[in-house]
Amino acid sequence: MRLVPLFIFFFLFTFKIYSNNINEIRMLYIKAYENIEFSYKLESITKNYNKVNNPVEFSYNISAQLFISKHLKNPVKKLYIFNNCTKELDKIISENPNSIEIRFLRYLVQLNAPRLLGYYNNLKMDYDFIVGNINNSNKDLRDFILPIFKKIDS
Repeated sequence: MRLVPLFIFFFLFTFKIYSNNINEIRMLYIKAYENIEFSYKLESITKNYNKVNNPVEFSYNISAQLFISKHLKNPVKKLYIFNNCTKELDKIISENPNSIEIRFLRYLVQLNAPRLLGYYNNLKMDYDFIVGNINNSNKDLRDFILPIFKKIDS
């Protein structure tokens, strides 16, 4: 019987750590969009996540790699990283089609990618999915996504 309170404590403690970590990742993401140092920091804290056990955090790592690639001088390397990262992001979404957060990350990548690269096919579908499901998500995720959507729409 004493194991039940211990299990509950462990579960709540683990959830609190996860919650703090994903919120830290989200805040870094916002800063990383414009700042290369934050891009490297985001890449560093998400590099050990894998797409099977932590697809959301892994998707932030992909976003960090894309942010870093924006600052590269070599256009061939930029394109190589862009193509690999976007393929990986699409694959993660195909494996986690109901993840609002991962679809949001892809939406932002597609929204900001040069049209010349042709990576914009899922913009409307992702937008509609996010808008249609955001109210069913947790408050932290809504507080992260909705202000960004408001900036985009204005």
